[in-house]
Amino acid sequence: MRENFLFISYLEENFDKIKVFIMKKGFLIIFVIFFISSTSAQTYTFQSSGSNDSAENGFKSLVTSPVGADLIVSNNMQVSLNSLQQTSNTTGQDMIFTIKASNSSSTFSVDGMVWRYFLATGITLETDTKIEFYNTSGTLIDIWTLSAPFSMTGNTGFYDIKDIFSKSSGVENVHRMDVTIDTGSINTVDFRIESITINTTLNIGEFEKSNSITLFPNPVKKNININLNKQYGDVNSMIVDLNGKVLFSTKSMNTDFIEMEIPASIKNGIYLIIISNKNKIINSNKVIIKN
Repeated sequence: MRENFLFISYLEENFDKIKVFIMKKGFLIIFVIFFISSTSAQTYTFQSSGSNDSAENGFKSLVTSPVGADLIVSNNMQVSLNSLQQTSNTTGQDMIFTIKASNSSSTFSVDGMVWRYFLATGITLETDTKIEFYNTSGTLIDIWTLSAPFSMTGNTGFYDIKDIFSKSSGVENVHRMDVTIDTGSINTVDFRIESITINTTLNIGEFEKSNSITLFPNPVKKNININLNKQYGDVNSMIVDLNGKVLFSTKSMNTDFIEMEIPASIKNGIYLIIISNKNKIINSNKVIIKN
C-alpha cells in the first residue's frame, strides 16, 4: 500500500503535481501499471484468466498469482502478475483466456497485454497474426496464431488488449484471447492487466484523454514523435516503466508536435509514454524501445 502513495508523491513532486486522477463517486482508475486510487469503497472482482480443464481451452492450466483465486480490484490495491502454465494440450486446439468482472452496475474499459515467454532460439513473424518458434537445429517447434495484432521484443511476444464492455448489458467477457497451438509442446502464458477504468459517469473535466494523439515510430530506437494534433499549452511528456517508475520527462510549450529523444540509459523493453496538461492526463500509449 505504502508504495502506491510513494509513487503518487513522486509524480506530484516532479511533474507539476500531476495526480493519479480520482473521478466522481463511482469511478476509479488503475494508473499506469497496477496502481489504484479511489475515494469510494467499491470493490470489483475480476476472474484471473482461463479455466482449468475447460472444454473451450482444450488443455489443463494452472492459474498463479493469485493461485486459483479471482483478481480483486479495490482502492489502493496492487494488482499482480498472473500466469497460465499449460501442462498439456491437444494439437490444433484453441487456447482461450478471458477476464471477467462480477459487478453489475458499471462499464469496464480494459487496456492490457498478454505475452508469452519461451526458450526457442529462432523466431519468425509470418503475418500480423502468427508467430513461429524454432529450436537450435532449425526445426519448427511451435506456431502461435493470434486473433489480434501482436508485437515482439527479444524472446517475448506481446498481444495487446483494448476492449470495453458493460456487465449490466449481459456481456461478461472483458476480453477473449484466442491462440491456436499447432504443436503439442509445453507453453507458459503470462499476462498483466495494464489499466482498468471503472465508471458510471465520466467527467471529462477531470480526465481529459485524447485518442487523437499519435506516437511513432513504434518500436522506437532513438527518437519518438508525438503528434498532438492541436496545441494544449504546456505539455509534459514522460516515460514510465512497467513498475510505475518515471524514467524521463520533458516539457513542451505551445506546440502540436513533439520529438522526444529516448535517453541511452533506458534499456530495451515495454514502456508507457504519458502526456499530461494542466494536471490532467490526456493520453498514454505503450511503446517498445529498441536502442
